[in-house]
Amino acid sequence: DNIIVYYIIYHHHRHHSSLSISGSATNSATTCSVRRHVHSTVTQQWKQNDQSVSIGGVTIDKPPRGSNRPDLIPPLNHDCWIHSRSLNHNDNFHALLTSTLPPCQVSHLKWMLQKDLVLRQDFLLLGSPHLARERRHLLLLYASSIDREVEYVALSRDTSEADLKQRKEVRGGTGGGSTTIYVDQAPVRAAREGRLLILDGLEKAERNVLPALNNLLENRELPLEDGTVLVNAACDGGGDDDGDDGAARRIAVHPDFRVAATASISAGERF
Repeated sequence: DNIIVYYIIYHHHRHHSSLSISGSATNSATTCSVRRHVHSTVTQQWKQNDQSVSIGGVTIDKPPRGSNRPDLIPPLNHDCWIHSRSLNHNDNFHALLTSTLPPCQVSHLKWMLQKDLVLRQDFLLLGSPHLARERRHLLLLYASSIDREVEYVALSRDTSEADLKQRKEVRGGTGGGSTTIYVDQAPVRAAREGRLLILDGLEKAERNVLPALNNLLENRELPLEDGTVLVNAACDGGGDDDGDDGAARRIAVHPDFRVAATASISAGERF
């Protein structure tokens, strides 16, 4: 299977570091208080014409460059951490911040880097329900550490197939008229632009919804409501194909597209 199950085991010292992602801290009682762990390092090295990323000794010379959407890279609470350490804003923030993480968290980040950019495989973070927020924050930290653009889907019982593919919307046109269009949703945008798709809470989705994405996960192919078909870049040659005979428009899935899912499972349950 493309999605590899990985159990995240957190120890009590996971709360020794406080990290704010998108405005929420992993431990509000210790906000802006970071404890240094000498044996864990995560560094980013920037070159003049290239960028390399290294986590725990694993280095990627050419990580994904994204689609010029820095707003899709999860933000860290830069100012809070800089102030707490009395550091210069010109310092390498990513390297300084993640060098304070517990070794277990650095190990998780290293594993995700290997799955994402070395083996180029989708992966699943599976664990107990009370650690659901930690798993989500760890994924966002990973994406932020390597400047990975993210598309995020919080799955629930109300998530429909249209939420995972395309929604039909009616918009005003010229001359006071209206027109119906199909709008790509997060999984389709991620597949086309080469982003990291986070599916948060697989266990919450209805059983008849996720099969809509099975073909995208397994074969990198997906037919859409507007007639467009996402196809594997290795098979399609990487281009669009608009046939004169009315055939569906073919769009290659970006090779940097990856899926990172989270799920909660209680003791004794089967996933």
